[in-house]
Amino acid sequence: MNILRKLVVFDVDCILWNFGIEGGFTKLAKKFGHRKEVEEIHEESKKRNYIVAAFSSNPTVILEILQKKLNIDCVFGNVLEAKNGKFTGRFTKKMDRYQKTDELKKLVKKLSIRRNDIYVIGDSITDVPMTKEGGTFIVFNPKDEVEEYADHAVKSNDLQDILRYIK
Repeated sequence: MNILRKLVVFDVDCILWNFGIEGGFTKLAKKFGHRKEVEEIHEESKKRNYIVAAFSSNPTVILEILQKKLNIDCVFGNVLEAKNGKFTGRFTKKMDRYQKTDELKKLVKKLSIRRNDIYVIGDSITDVPMTKEGGTFIVFNPKDEVEEYADHAVKSNDLQDILRYIK
């Protein structure tokens, strides 16, 4: 029996994080608070048997902490080079808007998810290329001209409002 699955893809910046503390990447990530409603959205997504992914240009060291905190299925971000236990400032893998799209394409193929079962949630023009792979583009408190590319726009501070568009 083939179970139909859906994929919810979040752009991390300004959507999941609640920024406000400075420090080294790992220390910083551990101290960041996430938006209060993120846990409820993730819990609801899991109840619906959705796969949750986070894509970002943030370093994976930060995303992996978010992944553990919220039990996110998979994360994709910049991979920083480290030598002798310290970051060098160079990338071993760069995650830009086009790489996000390539990684999403690979994930969709690997998980055999239909295009109309993909939801991309973002807030800026840099999230638009992912919509070539994702079926529904939901913008949350959109920046700049991104709203014209969106299927739905949420203009509130409550991230839970996106749930009405994720079927």
